Parts: sequence; structure tokens; C-alpha cells
Amino acid sequence: MDIWTILSSLETTRIGEFIQLSDWAFPAVEVVHVIAIVLVYGVIAIVDLRLLGLAGRTRRYADLAADSLQLVWIAFALAVVTGTLMFMAQATAYAKNPFFLTKMVFIALAGINMLVMEFVISRTRHEWGDGQRGIPVAARIAGALSLSFWTVVVVCGRWIGFTMFNAPF
Repeated sequence: MDIWTILSSLETTRIGEFIQLSDWAFPAVEVVHVIAIVLVYGVIAIVDLRLLGLAGRTRRYADLAADSLQLVWIAFALAVVTGTLMFMAQATAYAKNPFFLTKMVFIALAGINMLVMEFVISRTRHEWGDGQRGIPVAARIAGALSLSFWTVVVVCGRWIGFTMFNAPF
């Protein structure tokens, strides 16, 4: 079974067909997806801007990360669920869309960057001092990459809607 057969079969599942044929399902799922992405991007931007020394310099990075990154995981999980539902409605069209493919690549890059930040760079985050001088260069680079990667994800996500053929409505 090739990938196109699998993608086509996703579109013909009960969920895929429901989202395709319903007047309200796709727009409702899309609204929740956009809200989830806004939360992901917004909270990550706050943390990344702190790493870069451009915002929240009076707050220690370790405290900010501990207080905010749990919200990112909840919002990201919601974005994955809603994104999967939208994908199921037109899997073959999404798989051919260059903005969708680029978005997926940059989500993967953001994930790799996050893993490196979490398990390598920020192992000593509780020792980082206040202000910008306490943030290691590697952490600042990870913050800049994260902000860049997530910006590309948001821009590509917006362009998907303008470039999809056979939109459900």
C-alpha cells in the first residue's frame, strides 16, 4: 500500500467525511486550531524573548519556563489534535501543498531545537543569573532559532488556506 492510498483512506473515514461534508465542522476545528497555535506561539515567544534579553529581564528564565511551558504543551496537544482532524478532511491535498510540507519541517526543527534546549543547554538553568549576562550564548541561539522556526510555522500555516485546492467550503 503506497502513501497516496493511505492518505486517500484517511479522507474516507467517518471523521474525514464528516469534516468535509459538515457546514460547521471544518471552520470550528480550524478556529480551535488557530487559538491553540496562538497560545503556543505567544507563550514560546515570551520565553524566547526572555532568552534573548528583549523582554522580562527581571524574571529568572528558570521561573518563567517553569510557569509557562506547561501551557505550551497543552496548547500544542490541542493543535496536534485539531490539525490532524483538518488533515484527515483533505489529506492528499495537504500532502501536496508546499506550505503544509514546509510547516511540518519547521515544526520538526522546532521540536529538535526544544529537545536540545531542554536536555542539553538548559540543564543548568537554575544556575543562570538574573539579567542577560546569566543566559549562555547557546541558550540565546536556541531562543532565536525557536522564535524563527515558530514564525515560519505560523506564516506557512496562514498560507496553507490561500493555496489549498478543493477547500471544504
